Amino acid sequence: MTIILNSAWVSLQLLEPGHPARLLLYDLSAATQRCIWKTSTMLSYTSRNGVCPVNAPLEHVAEYAD
Repeated sequence: MTIILNSAWVSLQLLEPGHPARLLLYDLSAATQRCIWKTSTMLSYTSRNGVCPVNAPLEHVAEYAD
């Protein structure tokens, strides 16, 4: 997500004001920032509640892949 956000920022710096792609880059930046915020929120939630990994037989995991 950081690469996407930085690429959008660099592209905005390179485009002249009024270029039609600027609006799309602003939307891309906003959407990426929302994803970063949501990911950060989920990670802090899981670390606060603790994560307890468990062993799962491969055949049980493969059932959900179909």
